[in-house]
Amino acid sequence: NRLIEALMVSADMPMGQLSLAAVYLAQGKPATAENAYRNALTLDPKSVGALLNLADLSRAQGEEVRALATLTESKALLPGSAAVRYSLGLAQIRNQQPTAALASLKDAVELEPKNIRYSYTYALMLNGQGSSLQALEVLQVLLEQAPSNYGLLFAAITSSSILGHLAEARAIAKRLISIFPQDQSANQLLLTL
Repeated sequence: NRLIEALMVSADMPMGQLSLAAVYLAQGKPATAENAYRNALTLDPKSVGALLNLADLSRAQGEEVRALATLTESKALLPGSAAVRYSLGLAQIRNQQPTAALASLKDAVELEPKNIRYSYTYALMLNGQGSSLQALEVLQVLLEQAPSNYGLLFAAITSSSILGHLAEARAIAKRLISIFPQDQSANQLLLTL
């Protein structure tokens, strides 16, 4: 394959191995892709991309425990990586470890506070664990960064209504409808408040 031959030029660098792994995955060769990820880690044991992709590959193959182990090792190796903490939190959710997941997601948010996805997931987890007030506080900060984000607005409505803050929930729902007037679910949600 010419593409693989071309990528072999940079196979002595972690990014080259990651590129090879992507091609192998596209060709339906997960074992070969895993070898490329491991080669990337041999070249750079702290390659966030290789570590996260290796964990994702394990997850895709139904090996959640192995994915979790890879991410747990990655956390020790890269304590300052928000991406690793976030992925670890998601793996912990899938492995029914909500307390650990909440801690990992909180770490991800603290390491990268401007990442809306991390904070949004953290807020959803807080809400799911019965900490709706804290979730709402996180969502309000996020809405300052992204005032017309549909998911954030919807989550803020949910958290507000769980807390019994129906006037606030209605106000947010009206804001959602003003931004997304064609959205029927937003209109229906307002009717329930």
